[in-house]
Amino acid sequence: MTVAAMGADVLARHLERGREPDPRAFFRDLAKVTDAPWSMSAAADLGYSGVRGRRTIATHMANRYVTRVQAAAATDPEVARGFIRAISLVDPPQKLMGPSIMGRVLMGGRPGGPAGGPVRPTDRGLTR
Repeated sequence: MTVAAMGADVLARHLERGREPDPRAFFRDLAKVTDAPWSMSAAADLGYSGVRGRRTIATHMANRYVTRVQAAAATDPEVARGFIRAISLVDPPQKLMGPSIMGRVLMGGRPGGPAGGPVRPTDRGLTR
């Protein structure tokens, strides 16, 4: 729904000009707001073996990184905030690749923590 609303906003801006929108300009502007969310969604789908589609090295790398972001978000509020803002499209998904988030992710979501992988209950003090 968010991507549809973003597309409607692009269309509204083109219609405000008072003339018929130029299709090339409209679709160029539409692509600017929909390409990143679409790519993120499609790459996530390709993480499942039953989904047909071409899996590039970039797709594999993105899926592995997002898995690490999710693991880090379980223990690091800054990573969690960045992830939620990206998947909610408040911030562009590329922001998850910024130095402040990436550094925390590669440290496993906590200073000195493991680099990636799921967080185990023992890591979070949930077991004795």
